[in-house]
Amino acid sequence: MNILRKVVTAGVALLAAAALVACGAGALHSEQEASAATVVGAEELFAAYQKDEAAADELYKGKLLRVSGLVDYVGTDLVLDAPQVILSGAAKDKARGVDCAFDTRYEKQVAKIEQGDKVTVLGTCEGSYKYNVLLRDCEPVEE
Repeated sequence: MNILRKVVTAGVALLAAAALVACGAGALHSEQEASAATVVGAEELFAAYQKDEAAADELYKGKLLRVSGLVDYVGTDLVLDAPQVILSGAAKDKARGVDCAFDTRYEKQVAKIEQGDKVTVLGTCEGSYKYNVLLRDCEPVEE
């Protein structure tokens, strides 16, 4: 009977965990991942890719980054159908920068962000894409 109780308890715990994941509860990245993220400014990240894409890929591509910068655009990424923010990468050319595609669970939070706001995001660097540096699986960071 004791084994049956353990099996049932484990099953209930698994179902509860699955329900939390399905509902999008919690942060996309763990606290441990977030604390180990590479910290970089949007202008610095953008400049690194403009200067030497291969060297920037070595430093940033595939890594979780904590990127801060000024918001130039807020909208929806048409390819990923996800909330999107573009952080200005260069003072003279605000059309270029760090393209942050957020997980859809952050849609309401991203909708509150306005052009000109200073924000920090956690996201995985995908490298250079067209004119911008792309971050995926982003989540906003409260500071």
